[in-house]
Amino acid sequence: PDLRAFAAKGKKIIMYHGWADAGVNPLGTIEYKNRVEAAIGSGVSADSFMKLYMVPGMGHCGDGPGHTSVKWMDSLTKWVEQGQAPTSVTGTKPGTTSTRIHCPHPTVAVYNG
Repeated sequence: PDLRAFAAKGKKIIMYHGWADAGVNPLGTIEYKNRVEAAIGSGVSADSFMKLYMVPGMGHCGDGPGHTSVKWMDSLTKWVEQGQAPTSVTGTKPGTTSTRIHCPHPTVAVYNG
């Protein structure tokens, strides 16, 4: 979890994990991000180089009943090449036109409509 050298080089990480993952406990991924925060210490936030998205209804590496189709590389490319860190990503539900916003953990999108 000590990613100080990685961050110092200006590199970026977008991680995601599905809340419906039956193969790997999603809480372990949250714990890893917490360990990264602890390892880098004060003065630098992991959010400056790392974003974690916890996707409702996503199983292991995708699929599931949620809005699991996300263009992760588009967000990462924009962050790396244009310096625009993602504040959210849009997931679509495969086979539909339905969309849902996913926010970096621990932020949660709430429907207001």
